[in-house]
Amino acid sequence: MDKKLTNAYQSLTEKYLAGGVHYNFQNPFEVQRIHFREGKGTRIYDLDGNEYIDFFCKFGANILGHNYGSYISELQSALKYVTATSLAYNEYEVSQKICELIPSADRVRYCLSGTEAVQNAIRLARAYTGKKKFLRFNMHYHGSADNIMGGISDDIADPTPHPFHGDTRGTQGRANNVLESQSYLIDWNDEEKLENLLQRKGNEIAAIITEPICVNGQVKFSKSGYLEKVRQLCTKYNILLIFDEVITGFRISLGGAQKYLGIMPDITVLGKALAGGTLPLSAVVGKKDIMDLYTKNKVVHANTFNGYTLGLTAAKATLEILSSNEDVYKYMESQFIKITGAFQQEAKKYNFNINILGHPTCSAFDCSSWDENDRFDSKTLNTVLSRTMLEEGILLSNTTTFYSNISITDDDIELFKSRLPNVFNAAVAKIEKLK
Repeated sequence: MDKKLTNAYQSLTEKYLAGGVHYNFQNPFEVQRIHFREGKGTRIYDLDGNEYIDFFCKFGANILGHNYGSYISELQSALKYVTATSLAYNEYEVSQKICELIPSADRVRYCLSGTEAVQNAIRLARAYTGKKKFLRFNMHYHGSADNIMGGISDDIADPTPHPFHGDTRGTQGRANNVLESQSYLIDWNDEEKLENLLQRKGNEIAAIITEPICVNGQVKFSKSGYLEKVRQLCTKYNILLIFDEVITGFRISLGGAQKYLGIMPDITVLGKALAGGTLPLSAVVGKKDIMDLYTKNKVVHANTFNGYTLGLTAAKATLEILSSNEDVYKYMESQFIKITGAFQQEAKKYNFNINILGHPTCSAFDCSSWDENDRFDSKTLNTVLSRTMLEEGILLSNTTTFYSNISITDDDIELFKSRLPNVFNAAVAKIEKLK
C-alpha cells in the first residue's frame, strides 16, 4: 500500500497533537498511524485511497457501519432544529426506548463517555448504601479515571490495589493514594476469593463493578454460575451490582449482556454503540429508588452536554435501526461466523492454531502454538499476526479483537478471505526472522 500522503500528514499532526494520537495505550495503529478520509459500510479509506476492512469499529462503537443511510439522514435533519439547549424535544422517546430494552433500566441519566458514566454509577452506589469502597476485577477496564484504571493487588487477605512499574493501564500524575483508599481488586471467576473478601469487608463495599463479559480481557465469559453467585452475594451484603456494558450494551443483544445472560444488575453503564459510534453519548441506568437520588438532589450530576440533542438523535436512530428488524443480530452473527471460520481455516494451512473467543458480535483470536519444534508464546504470535493484518488492510481493535457491524456484506467476507494468504505469508516470514 502506498501511504505517502498518510505519512506526510502524520508528520504534520505530530507538531500540534500531543503524542500524535488521541489515546496512547494499545493503539491498534501503533505500527503505522493511519489517517482515514471516508467510509462506507465495513470499508474505510485512508488519505492515499487505500481500502481497509474495518473490524475495529471504533472500539466496537460503530455497530451500524460507516455512512449508514437512515442514521445519517436523521442527524442531518436534526441540525435544522434546536441543537444547543439543556432540554429538548427528543428526550422522552430515547429514554423510554432504553428503559424498554435494558432489563435493569427504570430511569436514565446521560453522560458523554464511559469513564464519566462509571464514576457517576459509583457515586450513586456510595450515596445509596452509605458505604465508600468498591470492588473490581483484574483484566476488566472501566475507564481512565485515577481511582479505577490499572493497579495490582498482592495481598490475598487484603487485596488493596496499588500502582506498579510497567502497568500498561497505569499513569503518572495519579492522585495520591486514590487506588488504595477507594477499592479492592481481585481475580474474576474465583467464587471462594470473592466470598471470603465480602465476609470480611462487605460492610465497607458499596458496589461491585464488572464487565458481564470481559471484553477487555480478550472477550471472556464468566464460569458457569459465577455471575449468579455475584448477584446473590451483592444482595446478601447490601452491595449494588454495577454492570459496565459500555461495550456489550446493544452489541451483544438489544437488551445487552444482562438480557443475553439473564442476570439483573442494580446499575448499568452504557456507551459506544448506544449512539451508533458517530457521536459521543453514554448513560447510567438503574432501578427507580437508586436513580431517584438524582431527582431528590442528593447526588449531583452536572455537565454542559448532558443529554444534548444531537447525541440523543443519534441514539434514537441507532435504536430504531437495531430494533426494527428482529433478525439484525442473527444476520450480524452469522456473517461474522463466516469470517472467523475462514480465518481459522486459512490459518491451519500455515500451522497457526487459532482459537476464537467471545461472541460473534465481539470476538478475539488467540494463537496457541506455531510449530512443535519452534514454539512461540501466544502474545508474540498474536502481535505478529495482528500487525500483518493491519499491513494488509484489515483493522482490529486492541490487538486481537474483532467487532462486527450490521453492514457486513458477502463481498466484505470475500475481500477478507482474499487478503488472508498475504497475511499469513507475511506473518510466517516475520516469525522466521524471530527464530
